[in-house]
Amino acid sequence: MLRKLMATLVLTIAPMASALASGEPPGVPDWGDVWHKITADNADYYYMESIFGATASVQNGALSFDTSDLLSATVSVENPGGYERAHIADGHGYPAIVVIPHAGYGVANALAHSFEATSKLAQNGGSFSFTLSDTLYVPGGSGPAAHAYSYHRAVSEAAPFTLNSYSQNVPMAFHSSASVDVEMTSWLNQLNSGVSSATISSVSYAFFVSEVPEPESWAMMLAGLTAVAGMSRRRARAQGGSK
Repeated sequence: MLRKLMATLVLTIAPMASALASGEPPGVPDWGDVWHKITADNADYYYMESIFGATASVQNGALSFDTSDLLSATVSVENPGGYERAHIADGHGYPAIVVIPHAGYGVANALAHSFEATSKLAQNGGSFSFTLSDTLYVPGGSGPAAHAYSYHRAVSEAAPFTLNSYSQNVPMAFHSSASVDVEMTSWLNQLNSGVSSATISSVSYAFFVSEVPEPESWAMMLAGLTAVAGMSRRRARAQGGSK
């Protein structure tokens, strides 16, 4: 029974959902930004529009953003020896995603992210780099609960690619909420004559939201295990006394 109960703690089942409302998550300072909220069966997902845009969806616990219009750039240089740089994504370093599970659910202190990108770089001096660094915080923690980090750099024409990262610093536990500090930095460079372009088409975060037993359920389970252990000890004594 205990194995079955523990197995239910790592399920991440959530139907497809899309952004339906705006509103700041509770407990987050007002930075004057626009927040969007997605309500799924097991949690509410909040995110900042200035970082991820307004288009997002949730499926199976994964929060995905279409960033193709927001995170893209083109640089062009006409003269040999010239130089042009575009800053696609800027660093942030503050909570940009908040997950609040519904009653009876919890979010784990584990974080996974991924991003998809394309680049078309001039062979005589084009380069593209993108760094995605995230930190997960949970209530009552003395510091970060988990980190996820990805880095990509291309110096020639590249096909579409996807990078994934997953990190968990401590044994998995479930909490009443979680927030993610987001750091995105990207540069597109053109050295000498030519044209280069790059797009971060999507960014996704996988959250581990699961049904968590109520305290009464834990108490009943522990009482049941204690009773079973007591019966086993009495049976063992009785068998020992009859020999």
